[in-house]
Amino acid sequence: MFDTAWTGGELYEAGHGCADYRLAMTRSEVLKALGIKAGKGADSRVRTAMIERFGGPVERDARGSVKAPAWAKAAGLKSHAWQALGLAVAAECVHSARRR
Repeated sequence: MFDTAWTGGELYEAGHGCADYRLAMTRSEVLKALGIKAGKGADSRVRTAMIERFGGPVERDARGSVKAPAWAKAAGLKSHAWQALGLAVAAECVHSARRR
């Protein structure tokens, strides 16, 4: 859990260079900001949403699981890093909405 939070913060700061801004979000707020319904399998749906947003067309393996794009594999993006990316994207969505 701490790795996810730390990586999420690093992604957000790297994208904006804005270390002074802090935003605390619950898991349900993150899911809501990403347009994902809470419930069983929410983590895998966050991963799928991030692949759809940044990875181009979604490809599935023989079992029907969503395959990670080549750039994500090359960057070592796996496991909790997908949720951290989802957190950073959700934080940006909320921050942008507050600026309007």
